Amino acid sequence: MIVNFILLNQNTNLYTKKVQDLSFIRQMRLIYGSGGNEECPELVWGKKVSCEFRKRVVQISKRLECDPNHLMTAMALETGGKFDPKIKNSKGYVGLIQFGDDAVTDINQNFFIYKGKITKSYLTSLSAEDQLYYVEYFLHRKKGKLKTLADFYLAILLPYDVGKGNEKNHVVFDSSLTLNYYPNGKVKKDLTWVRNKGYKANPTFFKEEGEDGKSDGKTYVWEVEQAINEWYKKGKIHTNTTSDCTCVGKDCSCGKDCIDLSNKVTWISQFNKSERKNGVVKTDGCWRTSQKLLINSGLRKEAGMRTNLIQVIIENTNAKTVTPDNTKAQQGVNYIDSELEKGNPVLVGTHYKFGYEGNTDNTTDHYIVIIGRGCENDKRFFRFYEVGTSYPEKGQSLKNKLYLEDNFLLKGTGQHNTSHKYIVSQVRKN
Repeated sequence: MIVNFILLNQNTNLYTKKVQDLSFIRQMRLIYGSGGNEECPELVWGKKVSCEFRKRVVQISKRLECDPNHLMTAMALETGGKFDPKIKNSKGYVGLIQFGDDAVTDINQNFFIYKGKITKSYLTSLSAEDQLYYVEYFLHRKKGKLKTLADFYLAILLPYDVGKGNEKNHVVFDSSLTLNYYPNGKVKKDLTWVRNKGYKANPTFFKEEGEDGKSDGKTYVWEVEQAINEWYKKGKIHTNTTSDCTCVGKDCSCGKDCIDLSNKVTWISQFNKSERKNGVVKTDGCWRTSQKLLINSGLRKEAGMRTNLIQVIIENTNAKTVTPDNTKAQQGVNYIDSELEKGNPVLVGTHYKFGYEGNTDNTTDHYIVIIGRGCENDKRFFRFYEVGTSYPEKGQSLKNKLYLEDNFLLKGTGQHNTSHKYIVSQVRKN
């Protein structure tokens, strides 16, 4: 299918109808409330994707205030049920929701304001799980307006029409529209152009009797709704069950339970516009943003302050070696364990270079947030969020791990810069 993935200036007064759909409410309760299993959600098309993919779909849908089954269905339609992040159509649209040039430009302008810039090639280099972050970025502007399956798909097909999902005879595409031109004779690629060109480019919506796209025609909301509902019905036979899920683990074989707080802790980049002061990225941004992650997860505003910390290592005055305090290191690990078991993330300082004097201990170079615990090759590790990157798949990577050494030091690397060999230098209490 060829999708016109055009983003236009959105009218802030665009009419949006609130839908009080009891079946939708029941579904949300099932997934998010009692009886739901966030670690192993049952979703249409769920057998076609990994457990981690399903889990992220639920997390994204919570933030977008939508039904995760709608997100799964839209991606199924766009990928022909393959959920292949590398899929590309004849017009150059790529990925899970067929990102186009305008979509990439929009994401760069709205989310990658400092360091990061993405391309379609970059998107296709990602795993399906990691590409989901960019799906969320694209849909974020329609948060709270994606209550019906038709509106959800319109957010991908033609975002301008979100809110028209219940207007069955609203015209989405119309090839008979007269195009507008600039004074120099070039056609304006405006909303009229999108509606005109979108008709023949999307044969999936030819639902009227005898409609073949050879002559002028129109695509109505009811046709879009019919097409997306067909994919929803197809997806039901591919619904996963909890028995299909292998990501739920209790005993990690390291004497501790697995813990994952990614459902609770929302990652933010320190380079986001919200994290700047007077438009400038501050040098202490990694700590300020890391602390915001704690507060946003429900911890008190004093959490992660320097007034209540466990100092684990000190850089020596020769700026070539560090001296560990093994007793403090053990205290730090015990504290991290106890907080994770309470469902709380923990802010820690890390050392990875010598000679930096930006912090009062003359040791800590960077701050990160520990959000999970696991076991790998009989070695316990702590998973962390890295705020020092513009790229969400690097900041939230499952490979961001600190491994527990025999002397209770925590060492590891993050995916945004694998040359940074982190050693936890201090543990800041909540």
